[in-house]
Amino acid sequence: MYDNANTSKGLPWNKDSYGNIEKAWTALKPLLCFEACKIIKEEVPTCLTYQQINLWGVNERVNWKARPDERLFVFDMSFKK
Repeated sequence: MYDNANTSKGLPWNKDSYGNIEKAWTALKPLLCFEACKIIKEEVPTCLTYQQINLWGVNERVNWKARPDERLFVFDMSFKK
């Protein structure tokens, strides 16, 4: 796909330049991640300390236990005998 003959046709890539792009990306990636983390820390786009507290009301005649992941599986519920 990448051919050294492409440069003579005016195309901007060849095997060597693709390798250089990979080297540059490998070098820049940690810096970009560091900058992104710095911006997120400074601007705080969300409030990370908020936690939803769920309350459940269950009739005494129903067999059901709340799950830690807060999902409701109605198939796990049953009536007491």
